[in-house]
Amino acid sequence: MIIKNIKIKKFGVLKDKEIEFKEGINIINGENEAGKTTLQHFYKAFLYGMNSKRGKSIRDNSRARYVMFHGERASGEMELEHNGENIIIIRSFGSSKKEDTIKVINELTGTEVGELNHNEPAKTMININSESFDNTAFIKSLGTYLNSSKDDEIMNKLTNSLESGEEGVSYFKALAKLEAIRKALTTARGNGKLDVLREKKISILEEREQFLKASDQNLEDEMKRINLRGEISTLRLKLKKLEVFKKHLKKIKLQKEYKDILQYLKKSEELKNKAKVIEGELEAEEGLITKGKIEELKEENTVLMSYYNLAEDKAEEGKEIEAEKLEVEKILEEFSSLIELGDELEDKILKISKETEKHKAQLLVYEENKKELIELESRLNFIKKSLGNSIKIENKEDEVYEAFREYENKLFELKGKVLDRKIVNSLEDLKASSLIRNLYYVLILLGIIGSVALIFIKPVFSVLPLFFSGVFLILSFKYSQKLENLKKQKKEKEYIELLESNINKIEAKLMGYGEELGLKSYEELPKALSEYKKYKDEIKTLERMIEERSRRLKNYNIEEVINAQSNNNKIIDRVLSYTSAKDIEELMVKIKELKLVKSRQEIVMHKWRTFNAGYEALKEDIDNREKSLNSKLKILKLDKIQLHELPKELEKLSEKISEKDKILLALNGVEDTYTALLKDRDLEHMKEELKEMLADSLEYSYESEEEVEEEIKGSQNKLLEDEKLLKDVENSVANRFLGIRSIISIEGDFQEIYDKIFEYERELEALEIAKELLEESFKELQKNIGPVLNEKVAYYFSKLTNGKYTEVKVGSEYELLVRGENGDIIKGDYLSNGTWDQVYLSLRLALIDMLFEDKKVPLIFDDAFIQYDDKRLENTLKIISDLSDKRQIILFSCQKREVTFLRNEANIINL
Repeated sequence: MIIKNIKIKKFGVLKDKEIEFKEGINIINGENEAGKTTLQHFYKAFLYGMNSKRGKSIRDNSRARYVMFHGERASGEMELEHNGENIIIIRSFGSSKKEDTIKVINELTGTEVGELNHNEPAKTMININSESFDNTAFIKSLGTYLNSSKDDEIMNKLTNSLESGEEGVSYFKALAKLEAIRKALTTARGNGKLDVLREKKISILEEREQFLKASDQNLEDEMKRINLRGEISTLRLKLKKLEVFKKHLKKIKLQKEYKDILQYLKKSEELKNKAKVIEGELEAEEGLITKGKIEELKEENTVLMSYYNLAEDKAEEGKEIEAEKLEVEKILEEFSSLIELGDELEDKILKISKETEKHKAQLLVYEENKKELIELESRLNFIKKSLGNSIKIENKEDEVYEAFREYENKLFELKGKVLDRKIVNSLEDLKASSLIRNLYYVLILLGIIGSVALIFIKPVFSVLPLFFSGVFLILSFKYSQKLENLKKQKKEKEYIELLESNINKIEAKLMGYGEELGLKSYEELPKALSEYKKYKDEIKTLERMIEERSRRLKNYNIEEVINAQSNNNKIIDRVLSYTSAKDIEELMVKIKELKLVKSRQEIVMHKWRTFNAGYEALKEDIDNREKSLNSKLKILKLDKIQLHELPKELEKLSEKISEKDKILLALNGVEDTYTALLKDRDLEHMKEELKEMLADSLEYSYESEEEVEEEIKGSQNKLLEDEKLLKDVENSVANRFLGIRSIISIEGDFQEIYDKIFEYERELEALEIAKELLEESFKELQKNIGPVLNEKVAYYFSKLTNGKYTEVKVGSEYELLVRGENGDIIKGDYLSNGTWDQVYLSLRLALIDMLFEDKKVPLIFDDAFIQYDDKRLENTLKIISDLSDKRQIILFSCQKREVTFLRNEANIINL
């Protein structure tokens, strides 16, 4: 991606501004408040959109700061080159994201480019998000430090690229997918598929408990219903008796009115005798048998017969339950070996299975690493074999390079000495020049002496010797200079000879290296060095990776894993052998079947206990009713009669009572007539006789009709209460199971849900294992990226500091450790501001190289070097100049230093 042109219609303080960029270095120079920061935000907004962050400060809200400036919308265009095509981004920004507009078109055809993320075009073009862009390509003033967060994707992309060659193959995507599957099964809110099933399981268990409670309650209500029916029958019988007694009281009152006792006595005696005969037949221990007692006995006998039928039905039901109980016990005998192993067998087997899967995965990872180590060693051996003897230069590379450098320097120096100097050929030249100069000195001396002598002899000629002495002096001076030059040439010659000697020694040394490497001559050494250099980095990388893989294999404790796997296999084999299961799957099926059988056993045993309790209560009730009925029959002297023949005997007694009633009715008629005719007879005496007669034939002894009426009213109220209670009980029994499903339907749903829960829980365990292995593998990959990143950061840092620092360690949160000149490792925070800036700039440049490789990505520097002195700045700009060969550089600066250094190669843009 290359920025070619921007057109700003309106953005903050900038208006109607057009700027052209070139591929290399672009320096945007301007004083403070010239709009450099605004231009940077325009650049970022067009590539990644604009935030609407709200805060107290307008500086934190880009939209309020640049869009609504002077109340106008922000808009403009940006022309980019991407994948060989020119693309134009046309955007405008309103007061909210909803009001924003964007259009991305092909500059040549005018058609819209659909494959780009229109809200964040750069995210598609350079495949990084906004935060990663800020952490790499956007280097702000005093802001080379990197921020790491959960959204930072830099390390993830590097890790994915290293292992798979595809940065899109993301560990986090895989982890997110696993997490999504897990959340589909279970969540903290409890709305996953597994959570829902567990809730359903609890609901079904509660439904089953509700059914069992309803069954128990129905048995209790059934007993209440039987008791209420008996009590109602007794009350009805009592009411009949009270009505009869009431009639008798009325008869007594009528009889008091009759006066004719004689006629009564005559006729009544006849009737009395007949009645006595019948009464003799109806005589019992507690008096005469009445219709009320007969009806009571009939009712009790009918109830008892119904209880006999109920007991027979219950007995059949008990046989069925007992047969089911025996069937379940027989099935459980088939699972005796599983039962002996305990209820925790399933959890233990699942735990061992989980450990087995984990061990298999560890063994697989171990084998993969072992295989990878073999491949790396094979590749290293192949390279070394390809290099042949050239590999021997490995530990002498610097030594050989130094020898060649010294050799070249000496040859260059020798060549210069030979070409630029005329070298004396022999010592004779030097001796001859020295002799001539000494001769001139003698002649000068003789001239001076001659001149002095002539002064005394012939003064006129005394000047001539001085003249020649002057000439000789000049000549001697020239020969002195020549002699000095000859001496210098002699020294030069000696130095040249020394150079030649040193060169010969170096050639001998190089020949020694060549012979050691098996070369024909030392001239082949550069080729050998070139060959070694070609594979040097790969050899070092391979050796480092081999060392890392070897260390990783040692850390696996594979023997411990194999032993644990072997122990688990032995345990599984013993369990399978003891339970006669072919494999784990069959064993788990048996365990599941055993659970079903045990669940069925619980239901059957509950039914069995419920039945026994009800049946025993029913038998006890039957026994009590038999005792009560036999007791009453004994009183009536009917205990010798079989219960099934009792209705016929009671019918006969009822007929006799009816016959007696007819006699008494006739007797009453006689008594009525006699009373009407009695007149002056002793009424009180007759009344007392009649009372005694009637009292002997009835069970009650009420004195008045009012007392009888009160007793009747109380019994009727009690009868109404019992009948209402009976209806309530019968209604409860009839409606108790309304809305409650059958136990078969409940158990069927329970088993279906149990199987599904079991399946989902196994799936959940598999997800946890996969997640654990994925995390472990990702940590190993992150360990591999560290050395490569450290090496690249150290490379840039060394260049920036002229080799002062050569080793840097990068932490997981981008914190940096630097090895100082004294060999100590120190945190980057302890460095000077300028050096601290440089080490984090090195980290950014290393990340850019690794993240983008040969992709064209523009780098933005916003007054990033204000803490640098001139020397640091010069080193930095040299590196930036080198980077500009393959990356576009956009450098914002409020100073002139960058312009001065890069004037000849940069596109200078003045705001």
